[in-house]
Order: sequence, then C-alpha cells, then structure tokens
Amino acid sequence: YRTVGLDMSFSAQRMASKLQSQALGKPVSSGVFELMKDGQVDSGAKAIAVSTTVFGSAQQARGYLAAVVEVATLFDQAARLATAAHTDLQVIGSSAEPIYSTAPHSPGALQGARATVAFAEQHWTLVLHPRPSFYAATTESASRLVYAGGAAMTLLLMLILFAFLRMNARLRQEVATRQAADAVLQHRQLMMERSESMAHMASFEWDVDTGVISWSPEMFRILGRDPALGIPGLQEQAQLYTPHCAAMLLEAVRKAVAEAQPYELELMVVRPDGEQRPCLVKGFPECDASGRVVRLAGLVQDITERKRAESEINSLAFYDPLTSLPNRRLLMDRLQQAVAASKRHSHYAALLFIDLDNFKTVNDTLGHDVGDQLLQEVAQRLISCLRGLDNIGRLGGDEFVVLLENLSSDAAEAATEVETIGEKILQLLNQPYTLKDKPLLITPSIGVTLFAHYQDSTEHLLKQADLAMYQAKAAGRNTVRFFDQAMQTLVMQRAALERDLREAVVHGQLVLHYQPQVDQHGRLTGAEALLRWQHPERGLLEPAEFIALAEDTGLILPIGRWVLGAACAQLALWSRHPETAALTLAVNVSSRQLMVPAFVDEVCALLAHTGVDAQRLKLELTESLLVLDVEEAIGKMK
Repeated sequence: YRTVGLDMSFSAQRMASKLQSQALGKPVSSGVFELMKDGQVDSGAKAIAVSTTVFGSAQQARGYLAAVVEVATLFDQAARLATAAHTDLQVIGSSAEPIYSTAPHSPGALQGARATVAFAEQHWTLVLHPRPSFYAATTESASRLVYAGGAAMTLLLMLILFAFLRMNARLRQEVATRQAADAVLQHRQLMMERSESMAHMASFEWDVDTGVISWSPEMFRILGRDPALGIPGLQEQAQLYTPHCAAMLLEAVRKAVAEAQPYELELMVVRPDGEQRPCLVKGFPECDASGRVVRLAGLVQDITERKRAESEINSLAFYDPLTSLPNRRLLMDRLQQAVAASKRHSHYAALLFIDLDNFKTVNDTLGHDVGDQLLQEVAQRLISCLRGLDNIGRLGGDEFVVLLENLSSDAAEAATEVETIGEKILQLLNQPYTLKDKPLLITPSIGVTLFAHYQDSTEHLLKQADLAMYQAKAAGRNTVRFFDQAMQTLVMQRAALERDLREAVVHGQLVLHYQPQVDQHGRLTGAEALLRWQHPERGLLEPAEFIALAEDTGLILPIGRWVLGAACAQLALWSRHPETAALTLAVNVSSRQLMVPAFVDEVCALLAHTGVDAQRLKLELTESLLVLDVEEAIGKMK
C-alpha cells in the first residue's frame, strides 16, 4: 500500500513492533491502524504494517523496512470465496477484536467455523458464519454448501497464508536489497573516510536556516577535538582558530551567505594541546530556486605536511644543506636586489668573497667530517659578526660571500666601513677552533668589490670579488684586498701560467739544477736539487714564479714525485763513480706531499727501484705551510 508521510514511530504500538523486530531478527506486525486521507483519519481505510530490521556489519541495526498493506486488499479475495459459499467472513486480530468482516452491522465476534493463522508474531483468527441462505438450501444443496464452506475455509487459509508468505518474501527481498545497498554505502563511506584521512581533508555542511552543522569524522582529528563534545556552532567553531583567523572565517562566511560568494582561506587551527596547524578552508554556497543561500558546503584540509614539504623544497632550492646559509641562487637574487637598491638610493654596497686558506689540507689530513664541522663553525662566526641587514651565503667548498648594503654614498667612506668589517671578520676567523678535541688554526683571504650605479651583470661583480680574493692570497693570505682593474690582468696571466705548467709536467719541461754543498775545508760533500722550469717562450723560470701556483692547483704532487724520481736517478749515476759515490743529495718536499698517506711507501719503492743508498738522500721541509697533524708528520719523518 503506497502512502506518503507514514511515520512508523507515530504510536507506541508501532514503535514496539520495530524494536521487537530488531530483538527477534524477523518480521513483526504492528497490528491494525487507520490510514490518513487528505490530512484526516479515514475510518474506512485500515491497514497493517509488518516491520523488519535491516542489519549491517557486526549485526548492527542500520534501519527498518515496513510493508504496509490495507486490510481490505488483504482479505477481499478470501471474502469473495466466502460469499460464494453463502457465508460471511470475519477476521479477528490478536487483540480479540474484529478487524475485517463481510457481515453488515456486526460489531462483535461472529459464530461459526474458526481457523487460526500465525504470522509476524500476530495471530489471525478466521471465522466463517453461515448466512440464512445457507440454511434455506435443499438437502442436496446444503450438502454442497457444507462442502463448499469447508473448501472455502481451506482456500481462505491458503489465500491468506499465500498473501502473508508473499509479503514476507517481498520483505526479505527488500531487506536483502537494502542490506546490499547499505554494504556498498558503508564501503563507500569507509573508503571516503580513509581517503579523507590520507588527504587530511574533512568535509562539512552548514544549514543556514537552522544553523545546524554536520561534518565528517576527519574534522575531529584535524581540530584535535573529542567527538564526545559534539559539533560546535559557527561562533564556537571560529574560536578553534587564532583570533585573526577566526575574524577572517566569520567575514568569509558572512559574504558567502550574503553574496553567494565562495571562499578559500589559509587559517591556523589551535588544537587543545596548544599546537597550531595550518589548514586550507574552502566554502561553497548553495542556493534555492530564488537564489537565496540555504546551505554552505566545504572542505577543511590540514596542510601541515604540505607546508613542511614546501619549506624543505625551498630550503633545498635556496639554502646550503651543510651551513643553512643562502646558496648561490639565492645570493645572486639578493645581489641583484642590492644593485637595484644602490642605484635607487645612491648608496654604495660591497661584495666580500671569503676563501679559507689551505682548507683542502684540512680535508686531506683530518677528514671531510672535520672539514664540514669547520665550515659550520665559520658560518656561525660570520653570522655573529655581521649586521642584521647584511646577507651571507656559501657558494660551495670553503667559499663564502658577504653582501653589505646601505653603506656611505662616498666611496672613500664606504671603503673604510668595509675595511673595518673585513678586519673584524679576519680577527674572528683567526681565533682557534677545537674540532675532535684538537686545536686548529686557519685563516681567511678576503676579496672586496665596491659598487654603486652598477650597470654590468651580477656575475661580473662576483668575479671581481673573486679576483680580489686571489690578490689577497698572493699578498700572503690572511688579509683583505680590494678589486681594481690590474687584478684582471694578473688573473689572466695566472690562468695562462697554470695551463703552461700542466703542459710542462706532461712534456718534460722541468729540470733539476744542483747547488754544491761543501764542508769547512771546502771539500764537496753533496748537493741540493733546485727545480727549474725551462719555459719554451719565457726561458728558465725560478721556483718562486710557479711553486705557489703548483701548491694552489695541486700540481705540486706530480711535480714532487718527478723531482724525487729525478734526484734518485742522479744519485744512482753518481754511485757508479768513486769520486761522486759518497755525495748526498737534498730534495725539497712539500708538506702537502708529505701528508699523502702513501708517501713513505712511494719513497721506499723509489729507493728500491733505483738501488740508491737511502743515507745519500735528504728530504727537506722548507715551506712555512701549516702541518696540521704533527704526530703523523713526525712518524713519516722517522
């Protein structure tokens, strides 16, 4: 029976049948009730409702289904059979009151043949009452009527049982359909909750008219709110954000309702434990046919992880991972801004290029982990001695850059300011370092270029400071030098000399000269090997013109090995002649060469190969380069 607006919980009796259905796990009839028609009780329309419970997973009640059947529809076919047998049909419910009857004016129970049918926890009694025409029939007709009456009762029972069974089957089919649909719905809901959990995203709806807010379970996790506290109203919900964000949210909601304007905000949630988390909040107004906003739906996403990832990406892109200082990319961007600012305000700015002296020796002798600790300590010292408006970064290796802005508009005064800061940096970086419980001294060389109203590229500025730094190294290291045009020429010459020196090592342009050594009586006791470079264009070059370059470029190692080999070969030649067999030969060894781990093995192998008496070979350390690991150096000497 199709009826609109039937509330199965309207009466206590019907509610009890629903609860009994849930407890028993099978259909339960509510008994007879009167239907409504056009808002009024229709006394002629009685119905029964058979309720059954729809169970979900873990036998949890998910809802109820009810088959509503009009009593007349249920029993009319049976009544026609009874009339054909000259009898009246009366149906008595469990309450012992008639609920259906074909006999006119029969408020009470009729007398006659009875049969009882049990269905849906209710008992239905069928009564066949003979009409006067039944008794007026002939004997032969009466026999037929009795037979017909018995058959009618049997058919009545069968029809009613069939009707009940069909109702029961339809209920079972409908329950199975609803349970399958509910399983799909629950699965989708579970998948949605999992998706929301994975995305840290919750959904919400706000009924503008009632003020009722609903949201998904993920919202409780995002806000850190106990679900037992329930869902707060709009004003209380706004208090879950910082005051500024709360004002932004309320204003956005006001505009959304008043102007049907969607919004997207980044707000900071304050969780009960005081932790603040960034959230992306989106709202979408929904309107009725008249255009009035009646509902506000939206999403709230915890973007803490996204913000953290963005920060990490930004850090990797613009900051040095070892020292956390700006890297080359960020420095060049800030340098470009500094150039524009110096033009705009007519103030000088300066770029300082700082390189640590002999840093490679630290890595080679103490290990890269110590070198990394040293770079971190240098970075912290630089940060501590600079002004708040200054920029500092690491280009790579042991190269640092400092950008000084807002200096004087007078070049001489600006240079004085920079020199003062440069000397302060020198003094601070010259202080001893303690790494792995060992004291360490290391010095910086600083190159400076001043600029104002600069027109060239920022890369050119960096190159100028770099050139000035090399000038500081050439001046003896541990000093500050300013860029000038003469530096460019010197650096170009240095680059050409380095290229030629590499070719000299490969093509055998290096030679040894021998300086005699005599005793107090003037007798020859040995010689000292003096390195010379027979340059194809510049002639014979003294060590002072290329040894420092060899140290800086690392060419000192192959040159040192060649010198030792040539010296041992000369000693071997001398040993073949009595007059020179007793001579010794002194060879200068770079401290960098001495610190090579395989140095001792290389010398021993060379002596064994040439057959030279080790007593005839003298190794001399003449440079003032710092020997970092003294104990290791002493061991190698021994």
